[in-house]
This record gives sequence, C-alpha cells and structure tokens, in this order.
Amino acid sequence: MAGCWGLKNHPTNAHAERYNAESRRCIEEALGAVEDAQGLQAAYSALPDQYYEIVFATPAMPDIWSGMQADKQLMALELQESRIAGGLLADAMLRVFPDSDALRVRESAFLIWHLGEATMRLAISCAPEEGRGLVEAFKRMSLLEIMAPAAGSNEFDPATDVVS
Repeated sequence: MAGCWGLKNHPTNAHAERYNAESRRCIEEALGAVEDAQGLQAAYSALPDQYYEIVFATPAMPDIWSGMQADKQLMALELQESRIAGGLLADAMLRVFPDSDALRVRESAFLIWHLGEATMRLAISCAPEEGRGLVEAFKRMSLLEIMAPAAGSNEFDPATDVVS
C-alpha cells in the first residue's frame, strides 16, 4: 500500500516498512495463538517487552521515528499499522471475551496500540531504567483495559458512570 501513496522512494520508508512487517509478524504470532484470558495476558505482556528491547537495541529507531513524525504520509503509514495491530489485539480480546462490546473493544485496542507506540518513543528518549519503568507502567495501565471483562468491570464507563 505504501507504493500507492508514493512512498516507495522515501528514504525512511524502506526502514519503516521492514520494521512494520517484522512487528506485525511478531504480533500475529503472539496474539494469533491466544485462546483464553491467561494466554491473552501472557501474550500481550510479552509484546511491549520484546518491542522495547528491539527498539532500544536498534540505534536507527529514533531516526526512523523522527522521519515518520515529520512526514504526513509516513505518519499515515504509522496510523495504518496501529489500526492493524490494534485489530489483532481486538480480535484476540473478542475471542477470549466474546460477550464484550465489539466496538468498544476495537476502539480500546486501537488506542492501546497507538499509545504503546508513543510510550516506546518516550521510553527510548529516557535513561534505560526510566524507560523500562515507563514500559512497565504502560503495560499495567493497558492490561487493566484489556483484561477488564475478566474482572467483570466492562459495564463501568468512567466517562459516564459516577462512583458512589
């Protein structure tokens, strides 16, 4: 699809496409095998850790991300990848929690994935131990939403419900 957008010759595009393809393969492999809540929690929990290690170990990643953020077409490519990865997460969540509101799950999964990308950019711009702490904080926060149906809390919406 990137070729359709005229991105083929963009200097950052080749790196971004390789990175996105490898990321998607890892995500599909991890989340495609999910069959139950324990598997979902384990598969999802491993992904941010793997992602952080790859990004932290790849010196070119900050440059690739900077290039993507500076170019509207590459930002659109990143957004598309967040939608795809969020869709994979939503599919796994809906397999495990089939009675969940599918729209809500898909919106949450997309947002979780996009915020995860932002968390990684922030984490690698910090000292290693602080970056690792940010990744752990993101995992805790996102797992609360991902596993909410298992806790029986998918009926509460803090945007509209009042806690008494």
